[in-house]
Order: sequence, then structure tokens, then C-alpha cells
Amino acid sequence: MRTSRAVSWRSTRARCRPTGASPSTVSPTASAPWAAVRSRSGRGGDLRRLTLAIPTTGRTLDGAVTDSNGDFVAAQEITEVAGGGLLRVGLGGDMQDSLFYLGDGVADIRVAGTAGAGDLGRPLEIVAGGDSRVRVTSGGDLDIARMQDFGMVAISPSQGLRIGESATYFDNAFYTYTETASLDLRALAGDLSLSGTAGDSNALAPNFRAASLSADLRILENMTQLPAARGQLDLLAGRDLRVLTQAVRIRLRQSDQDRVLLPDVQTPTGSLSNLRLHAEVPVHLGDPRPNLMVARGGSIETAGTPFWELDLAKASHVQAGRDILNVSAKVQNTNATDISSFIAGRDIRQLTQRDPATGEFLTFKEDSDLVSQFEIAGPGVAEFLAGRSIRLGTSDGIETVGNIKNRFLADTGARLITMAGLGGDPDYAGFIQAYLVDGVDTGGQADVVDYREALAAFLQTRDVAFTAGDPVAAFRGLARREQRQFLSEILFTELRESGVYAQTSGTEDFSRGFAAIDTLFPQRDPDGGISMLLSQVQTLDGGGIDMLVPGGGINAGAASDTLIDKGASELGIVAAQAGDVNILVDGDLLVNSTRVFALQGDLLVWSSNGGIDAGKGAKTVTSIPAPITRIGPSGETVIEFPPAVEGSGLQGVNAFLFAPRGAINAGDAGIRTSGNLTLAATEVIGADNIDVGGVSVGVPAASAGVGAGFVGAGNAASSTSKLAEESTGSIGGGGDEEETGQQAAVGILSVKVVGFGDCPANDPDCGR
Repeated sequence: MRTSRAVSWRSTRARCRPTGASPSTVSPTASAPWAAVRSRSGRGGDLRRLTLAIPTTGRTLDGAVTDSNGDFVAAQEITEVAGGGLLRVGLGGDMQDSLFYLGDGVADIRVAGTAGAGDLGRPLEIVAGGDSRVRVTSGGDLDIARMQDFGMVAISPSQGLRIGESATYFDNAFYTYTETASLDLRALAGDLSLSGTAGDSNALAPNFRAASLSADLRILENMTQLPAARGQLDLLAGRDLRVLTQAVRIRLRQSDQDRVLLPDVQTPTGSLSNLRLHAEVPVHLGDPRPNLMVARGGSIETAGTPFWELDLAKASHVQAGRDILNVSAKVQNTNATDISSFIAGRDIRQLTQRDPATGEFLTFKEDSDLVSQFEIAGPGVAEFLAGRSIRLGTSDGIETVGNIKNRFLADTGARLITMAGLGGDPDYAGFIQAYLVDGVDTGGQADVVDYREALAAFLQTRDVAFTAGDPVAAFRGLARREQRQFLSEILFTELRESGVYAQTSGTEDFSRGFAAIDTLFPQRDPDGGISMLLSQVQTLDGGGIDMLVPGGGINAGAASDTLIDKGASELGIVAAQAGDVNILVDGDLLVNSTRVFALQGDLLVWSSNGGIDAGKGAKTVTSIPAPITRIGPSGETVIEFPPAVEGSGLQGVNAFLFAPRGAINAGDAGIRTSGNLTLAATEVIGADNIDVGGVSVGVPAASAGVGAGFVGAGNAASSTSKLAEESTGSIGGGGDEEETGQQAAVGILSVKVVGFGDCPANDPDCGR
């Protein structure tokens, strides 16, 4: 069946300012006559070049009224809208080169075959507005070229001829979608392609869902979604979610703009740039549901473009059964309980970009189209999980930034959790049973440890109701992404207590820590790990960092920091404000030329079968970030000075470093704490490069010029606090006199090589 095609359905006349206001009108205008549509092709037939429209008409009532004094005053404008309705289409064959227009109401379009482009090369077009709810379902491939609010449709050619040169005078673009308007696209057994939605004039409905249930979801153009307090953005693929374009960058933006400031029928505009602004009250504040972007059986990846940029106004869940490749994401958590997740069955990987002419590694300024990063703003949690590896390439890495970029968010940054080398799903149920139900048998350390009191406090922070004395049932009802936060805390508590006991008791018994790891991670990928040779993992505005690699290790930096044009503040693992850094690796933690810093928190590192190497970075390297100027809630100017990053190596307020089967090497960069330090390893190398402001345990005697012998050996206390008290007493002359005498008898012999004598210039072996 063939029908005439309407080119433009909207005729709009905007108000003329500043005087002589003319009311706006909205009405359907067709460049071709309406046609009655009746299918004569029978069951299984096709439809081509079909246009179906159920429009609305609107007019603005304007005039004057009298006030209490009898004077005429301008009346408030009232816009009357009529029309809309119900549109149902059922087709047994294919649909090609067609357009559907719904001004308001419900549309249900079902095509048994494919829906897309035909001989005219025009994929399906959806023009809607108001409180419309549109669903399109195809049995085969579904190709959508346009998804547009009818208030943004350009004037028709015939209207342009009538208006002539004055056409630019009419700023007649506006949005009509309500906050509950929706567009739902589904391809049951074929690919779903979004091939033509560029620009803010083609903004998506506030609730948008595109799902290819058993094949690929393909994105070929930029997309922007209109804001709504409970707006939702879901992209779902049975196989791959693929971005296909030759553009330098392709972006999906979810607007955080205040809807009050959007152009409407009474305040039309010619510019739509305000979709890029932030509302003073975040649009999704109080919205508990995250966006969903899932490639169930495949990857989220790009082809033809360096990366896909996500700019999302609320917490989001991004997951791929295989890989997440070349995705750059800026996600905004608005609530304290928000969790944004990036989960890959195999790898999360960013580009390593090089200059094709010189081969040098490339870096780009923050506002460049080529900057790639994972940036989480606001409070809550950000998590990155990979079955095998996380590789950050030359990207700007993973950062949580609090309200540094958006002053209207909470002044606390998100906690960061990264996991790699998992090999499969962790045994959350078994860990919950062992540590929250059965309790932890610590053997010779203490009685059974009960974490249920801490669990109750955790549930209260999330406003989760539970039966008094039994918080475990409520905890089991939480989503895995919520459970991971508390289970990670339990695991690192077990590792810390196990390491401290093994050292201070003299037993070298790390079984408690290994038991916790084996319980949570029965499966591991030995080829996994986290690689950030030329990148970073940082929390800039508060929030701790948990990095768990039960299979593999962490390479935190390149051998030389001169390989790439980045400052010290752009490399390494750093919690810049309040927050601890906790690291579990099966293999090695290699710091190399960068740093692992908890500037205002504690540092905990456990290496099960490898070593901890502080690297050879320079102690003198300094990076002072530029001050951040922003406007406070009362309009005052606020200048913030981010912490300066000085030096390399390992640093924390207090530090706990455990390598039960490997060595701890302070290297050239060194290990520093302003508080206490506890080390436990088969060997500690470079003790003369360890600087401790408080009490040290497990640190061997330093070289000349550094403090006295072994601290914490022998009868060291089983708790850090008791150890501190006893050490302080020894310094003051108390304690066992015999033991004190033994310690005083320890001498230090310093040997310096000052020269090899005179050697002939022609004798290379002299002095060797």
C-alpha cells in the first residue's frame, strides 16, 4: 500500500515582542492531502510510504481584564490544547518509509516483519509530544531515523514561501513533552538501529527505552534526552550495544536542566543550548532508579569513532556480558544512596592513543572532544567490575569529583570500588552466611566476631527497615550492588586484623585473611588485573577507594613518568580528601613512577602471592592543582584549593602493608605515614626509605642516621593501641630493664666507600 507523505505537520505562530503580543497557535498543516488508509494487501502484506497522524491543536488566549480599581491589565495567557487520541497499527509484513505523528495519547505500532527504510531510504520516523506514550514493536529489524517533539519540527516549505525573508523573525521552537511522556522501541528478533536523532531539536522523550531482545542495538548519531524528575533511559541489547559512526565523538546526553527554563509554547526560542546546564536542584534528586545500558551476551563497543561519550544526569548501571570498550562516561549521582556501576564479564578497556607520526602517547585538554574518562559526580558509590581486567590506557582514568564540576550536588564525593580478576561471580551468598550468620571464628585471636551490629548501622544509613536483632534478612533482600559496599568493608577488616595479628603475635598466621578471600572469591582469573600505566584512579572530593583483584595484580604506573605529558596529580591511585585506600591483589602491586596515596585516610594493602613495591618515583615531584572557584548556595564566591600531590611511593595517615608470601620493597620512592605503620612480609627491603611519624611494627633496623633497631618484635602487643602505649613507655625509660639493656646494646656500624684511589684512564677494570 502506498499513501501520500506529509512533510510537516506543524504550523506555529509565535508571539511578536516587545509590544503587540500575538497569541501562539499550533495546528496541523500538511503539504499533501490527508488520505484514508485501508490495507488491501491481506495478511502478511507490506506497507510503504505510510503517514498516520493524530495531532493536537492549540491556541493561546490573551486579552485584558479589569483589576479592583477598574483599570485594564494584561490577562494571564492560557493555552488550550485539544486533540490526540489512540493509534493502533498491526501489520503482518514489513513497513518501509513511514512516519507516525501523535500529538497526545497512546500509540501501539506492531510490525511482524521489519520496519525501516525502503526505496526512499527513509527509516521509520516518530513525531510525538504532550503526554504521549508510544510503543513500536517489530519482529525483525527496526530502524528509527527520527524521534522528535512536534514542537521542534521545522516549518514546511510552503510555510517558508509565505513567510519569505521574515522567517528568521519567528523563534518558534519549543518542547511539549510532559515528564511522563515515553517512547518504547523493541526489536524481538532483529537489530534495532537509532540512525538519525542528532541535535537538541530531536531530543528524546523523558522516558526512553530501546531494546533489541536477541540481537544488536546500534547507535549511529548523537542523542539528547529531555529532563524529568523520574525520567528513565534504558538501552538494552541481547548481543552487542554498538556505536557506529565515523565522527570524532558521539555523545548520549541526559539533560539535568530545570524544566521551568525549557522553551514552551508561551516562551519559544531559537536556541536550545540550555539543555547542557545544571538545575539548582538536581532534576533526579530523590529518583531511586538507575538508568540501564546492557549488552547481555556481547560487548558495549565503538566502531569508526574513538569512543562513545555518556553524559548522564542520574545514577546508571552499565553492563556487558563480554567487554566495555572505549566508553567515556560522566555520570551524576544525586542521592547519598546512589550507586553507578560499570560491569564487564571480561574487560573494561580504554584507548591508548598515540601520535601516528611520532608514536608518542597523546593527551588532551579536559574540554577536548578526544578526552576519554570515567567521571562520577555527586555522593554515593561508583563501582567498576571486570571478570578479567581493567585497562585504562592513556585516558584520564577513573575519578569521583563530588561537587567540583556541579556545585548543586552534595559536598561529598562518591566512594570508589574496583574489582578485576574475578573469573566469575563472587560467592556473595556464601560470604553472607559465613560472616553475617555463622560469625567469624578467629582461632587464637579472639572470640567469634559478630558483624551484625555494623550491618544494622549500614542498613539505617540506607533507610532499610529490618526486624530488631535480625538485619541479615533485610540485607539479603538488597541488590548485589548495594551488598558489595558492606561486604567489601568486612573483607578489608578481616585482612587488616589478620595481618596485624600475624605480625604482632609472632605466629605469622595469616589464615584468617586467606579464609575471607577464599570464601568471597572461590573463582579467580589469574590473567586478570588492573593496568593504569599512563592513567589514574582517584577520588578528588572525598570518598575512599577499594581495589580488589583476587586474580592478578595492579600496575599503578609506568616505569617512567616522562612517557606521557601528565602531571603528578593525573597519575596514580589517590584519595585526595577524607577516605581510606584499601587494596587486595593476588599478585604484585607495582607503583613504579607514580603513587598510591591516602592523603587524609589510612592505607591498607594485602598481596596474597606477590609483593608490594613502592617504586622508583621521585620524592621531589610536586603537582599543585589550580584553585577551584565556584558560587556558594547563598551567592558567595568560594575558592577551594585541592590538595597538592607531593612525592611518589606509598603514603597514608596510618598504613598496613601485608605480603604473606612476598616482599615489601620501599624502593626509591619510599613509604611514609604521619601515624603508625604495620608491615608483615617474608622480607622488607629498603627500610632506610621508610618514614614513620608514629609507631612502626615489622620495620627492620634502618641504616645510619635513622632511628633504633627492630620495633615491635618479640613481645609486641596484639593490638595497635596497646603497642603504642608500650612503645611510648619504653621511650620514657620504663619497661623491662633486661630487655631495655639488650636493646641498648644494639650498635650501628656505618661503612662509606669514599674512593678507589688513582686509576689510569686507559684501564677500565681498575676500581671494579
